[in-house]
Amino acid sequence: GWDTTSYDKLTLDIAKQYNLKVIMPFYLAIDLDYTDAQVRQEITGKVLQWVNWYKEHPALLMWAVGNEVFHGMNFAKGFPNRAEQKMAFASFLVELAEAIHQLDSNHPVLYRDAIGPADATGLYFNELRSVLQKKIQQDADERLWFVLGLTIYDTSITGRQFGEMIRSWVDHGWNRPALIAEFGVIGLSMSDRPR
Repeated sequence: GWDTTSYDKLTLDIAKQYNLKVIMPFYLAIDLDYTDAQVRQEITGKVLQWVNWYKEHPALLMWAVGNEVFHGMNFAKGFPNRAEQKMAFASFLVELAEAIHQLDSNHPVLYRDAIGPADATGLYFNELRSVLQKKIQQDADERLWFVLGLTIYDTSITGRQFGEMIRSWVDHGWNRPALIAEFGVIGLSMSDRPR
């Protein structure tokens, strides 16, 4: 999920009853001005308060901040400088993940975004990759607790493109943990996807 209000202590408590783990999502809007220091500070305060509420819960698996924000920014209206906004969001996302990790080093931080059909390069992750690479060069900390969630909608019923994307992921400069956050085949109905 990605809606913060749908995941709370009740969610975690019920998950614990069934011996399940939860990736807690915090929604980050695509249309905020991430170049604005006040906006960044306000979001960071809310996120850290949220982390404090839930960080000790035994059903917590990891934190998920944002979902397909870069992808959404490509289609959002009203950005005077889309490239600047995407770079600002990338730097904010890394800073936010670091702040979460500093407050709770026991749970990884996840960011999820789309990978389009046949897009093994991680088109929607390019700005994030750039910011992370600079940070890693500065302090030699790989930040392997920062996990990427790949949202993949394949056009191939055989999953051939899906396999190619996964196999070539590291070749495109990604050397960090990743998971499949969403997967589906474009053109199939919801009822046909499991088959």
